Amino acid sequence: MNNEEKETTFYEGRIADTYDRQRFDTAAGQLIHFTEWKMLRKAVGGYSDGIKILEVGCGTGRFIEELVKLKHEPEGMDPSEDMLEVCRKKLGESQAFFRRGEADQLPYGEGQFDFVYSIRVMNQVESVDYAHRAIAEMLRVTKPGGRVLIEYMDRRRSKFARRKVRLGKEWVNRRVDSDTRLDGSHLQKMVVDAGARVEWRRGVFFLGMTSYYAAPKPLLSLVGGLDRLLSRCFPSLCSRCYLLIRKGN
Repeated sequence: MNNEEKETTFYEGRIADTYDRQRFDTAAGQLIHFTEWKMLRKAVGGYSDGIKILEVGCGTGRFIEELVKLKHEPEGMDPSEDMLEVCRKKLGESQAFFRRGEADQLPYGEGQFDFVYSIRVMNQVESVDYAHRAIAEMLRVTKPGGRVLIEYMDRRRSKFARRKVRLGKEWVNRRVDSDTRLDGSHLQKMVVDAGARVEWRRGVFFLGMTSYYAAPKPLLSLVGGLDRLLSRCFPSLCSRCYLLIRKGN
């Protein structure tokens, strides 16, 4: 990434060590993880056991853990060596292979994977151009007829100059207007121009992940239900959008 344009967005050091604990140990964090995993599971559901999968920006490997349980063959790539070390401690190279690299220059050959996906990455990259290059790279390393799942934030999502974001028990300042947002219509045109097609688009977290962390535990299921309803009605306005792409033969 070009650090002159935007600060480094991957996690290192103590943040990598505490990443899962801060975000996913609470009831709210577990519900957020389940929602994200549900989207990924839906995209992978059409495959039989044992397909080759690549996660671009694997972080601490929480989704790779789930894919191993389903008997798939996942690999993970991330720019942070500290995050990759957390993955290796969890799973070891015997269950999944991990490699350091950048999303816009994937260190893999063409057509190497049946399924490639990226979650919690495209909204954090340095620019829209970087995101577009990364998506092109994901399509390149996917086999003909394979699928690519991209999670992104649509540019129509409302912006706020600053807000507090809750990570588990901690609140931190975050500039929401620094998120990289993509044009969903442009993405679909990119897909068609690349000889692929969109199979489906979904939205999650219309109310935002912060609403889950902020909700009292007794009201969490109510917040989740309302969020799912609004997300189905207004997918492009959600905090996260999912696009499933089928690469041409």
